[in-house]
Amino acid sequence: MTGEVAELTPWNALMSKRSAQVARNLDKFTAEWEAAHPGEEPGPVVRARLQAKAWDHERPQKKPSQLGSEAGWLRELQDAGYTPDLPRAGEPPVRTLDDLAVQRVASRALDRCADSASAWTVHDIQEHVTRLVTEAGVRATPEALREFVTITTRLAADDCLSVLPPDAPAPEHVAHLTTLHVVAVETALRDGLAARATASTRLAPDMARLAQQASLDSEQVQAAAAIAGTEPLVVVEGASGAGKTTMLGAAIATAARDGRAVRVVTPTKKAADVAATELGVPTDSVAKLVHEHGWRWNADGVWTRLAVGDADPLTGATYTGPSAEAQLTRGERIVVDEAGMLDQDTALALLTVADEHGANLALVGDRAQLAAIGRGGVLDIAAQLAPRVFDMTSVHRFADPDYAALTVDLRRGEHPALLFDRLHALGLIVLHDSDEDVREGIARDARDGDAITVATNDEARELNERIRDQRVRAGLVDDQRTTVGSDGLPIGRGDMIQTRHNDADVQVANRQTWTVQAVGDDGTVWATEQGTGRKHQRTVQLPAEYVTEHTHLAYAATAYGVQGATVPASHTVLSDALDAAGVYVGLTRGREANRLHIVAADLDDAREQFVAALARDRADRGLAAATQAAREAVAGLTANGPVRMVNAERARLAERIDRADREARRWESIVAALDDQAAQQRGESDAQQTLLAAAEAAAATVRAEIAAPLVAQATA
Repeated sequence: MTGEVAELTPWNALMSKRSAQVARNLDKFTAEWEAAHPGEEPGPVVRARLQAKAWDHERPQKKPSQLGSEAGWLRELQDAGYTPDLPRAGEPPVRTLDDLAVQRVASRALDRCADSASAWTVHDIQEHVTRLVTEAGVRATPEALREFVTITTRLAADDCLSVLPPDAPAPEHVAHLTTLHVVAVETALRDGLAARATASTRLAPDMARLAQQASLDSEQVQAAAAIAGTEPLVVVEGASGAGKTTMLGAAIATAARDGRAVRVVTPTKKAADVAATELGVPTDSVAKLVHEHGWRWNADGVWTRLAVGDADPLTGATYTGPSAEAQLTRGERIVVDEAGMLDQDTALALLTVADEHGANLALVGDRAQLAAIGRGGVLDIAAQLAPRVFDMTSVHRFADPDYAALTVDLRRGEHPALLFDRLHALGLIVLHDSDEDVREGIARDARDGDAITVATNDEARELNERIRDQRVRAGLVDDQRTTVGSDGLPIGRGDMIQTRHNDADVQVANRQTWTVQAVGDDGTVWATEQGTGRKHQRTVQLPAEYVTEHTHLAYAATAYGVQGATVPASHTVLSDALDAAGVYVGLTRGREANRLHIVAADLDDAREQFVAALARDRADRGLAAATQAAREAVAGLTANGPVRMVNAERARLAERIDRADREARRWESIVAALDDQAAQQRGESDAQQTLLAAAEAAAATVRAEIAAPLVAQATA
């Protein structure tokens, strides 16, 4: 059983990150000592000295402590503001399973499932139910919790629809469950886009003069003319480096010339800030626009809409309608840049707002790049329904024409083995013996401004730590005055960091990158924005609490952190967690060179890993794609075949396990009762033995007192 001291909760994050720091420092100093003393083991005195050194490292702005662990922790707490006379925290009320409504938990679990995917499995439902119970802080026995989760999961599953035919087998590992809500949202989205697709006006402006001035290619001209025109729905796809931003600039200028307004929105605040700088027009996120028009959503992904005069459920303020900046005009063009990352609920809200105001819609993106985090497929649906998709495949970003042509083929994903051989022929495949070798090589060879793409946050953290160590040794990063980020790694002057939470007060966006200029004594960070192209970069002050919770090193990042960036060179690390979109995004960031790093025994092994990565597609592309995937997963199976037998056997074994658990608990109860009874009987036996001994002693005394005179008389 574990717990935490309620009064120390405000210091939990600091202490856990500091603990990780000390552990890393100790490992580092121990390894250095062992390297300097081959064949020896550090003794108690050496370990104590290394422990003290580990404590003092990365906090040299403080007075060196030279203390042991317990005193070190106390010193850390005192530096962070802890005092022994803190008021006692009140005990939170204990919640039991009786406080949770099964139907409510089941409904919320389905809301979360629908927020993240178009179709899901029973195990997905069970995971969300378990998380909800945990979040509620319920206390109950393991048996009661297991029963509650099982009943609630079954209730939620019974409320689902299956995308499989009625007579098809339904293995538990296949995502085939969905809800009426998911069906209704996608149907409404399809109907709305289809209505726009059939209401074509075929009116496009003359782009000849502007095309010549902006040096546009023919594909850019056609796409720009469509966006600048009056079509209710325009869909533009473009390969990485095809000049979508240049095309949008020309479209905006042409529309303005003809007296038509253009509004650019993006799925993320970071992308909106980048678009505003590159296009020179006001931009914002799609979420901000639909929020202005009354849409609200909660943590479970449930969307509602306020009418004017309603109270905002989060702030309690009265909703008075959209601000002047968010007002739409009839005929205005709404351009959604990076539309491939747009989720369905947000898209339907935007479509509804556009319909209400008579605005035209243009979706610009690339389905080969990153998809929505959640229920997506919006660009896929629009491309299916639009009368024409403007596809921009002439790539302008890369210095090498051969590589530019390769990226176009990489986008299609066809013949992956041949694509690998072409990458190798260009010298862009780098083989490594181990993950450690990958980190060491990139930390040594990467230059400032390079994009480094990995598959997971854990991989990014390990690589960031190694790169930072290299930069500290090179004198590029100050390791004397530091604070700690959300990844537990130190942050000092010269470090590249990324903010991970939109905050209007601090004026930062999720996934913006910054260069640290200074670190205050209290952990406040002053940082300058990176990669915006502005002549005068913004500098912001990040409060210590924001840094601790929402900021981390950003030398390496996942594909979502680098998409949209154009840099001199890039490095992409291939692993089992990287999919086709991640490979494509990573290998299209650098103008001069884009290297792919692979841990492999030889080229054949590396080629096999590359082919497997290009076959992975983890994006949610809507209900139709989910239905097709589920049916393909069960193709060739029969309802009465091996799947049913396996499921039946699993159910039988699960029942036997439950029965065995119940039987074991019964025998444990019997054993405990027998132990109690034996203890009681032992006590009673001890008491009886004491009484018997006392009686025997009394009898002996009586015999002595009576027998002695009688014996004397008899012998007289």
